[in-house]
Amino acid sequence: MKVTRSKTIQVPDGICLQCFNSQQRFTFPFVIYCEHSELLALVHSADDNMTFHCKPEQLAGVIAKLSSLKGTTNALPSSGNRL
Repeated sequence: MKVTRSKTIQVPDGICLQCFNSQQRFTFPFVIYCEHSELLALVHSADDNMTFHCKPEQLAGVIAKLSSLKGTTNALPSSGNRL
């Protein structure tokens, strides 16, 4: 079965399409980490997102901080994800 979105999602500035396509989710909010530009994006909706500069060694701390914010716990990747 193929699942598609009814509304196109705006790719956050600085996030490469390869990282976006491999990490996007079908529910909001979600996070994407682009190792190429060292940016972490929190995608709230199809046209609302914010990015954070994030070195690979800072990733765990930034995700922990985001998880403490109300409404972002579902945005975080599961433990099986590579983030």
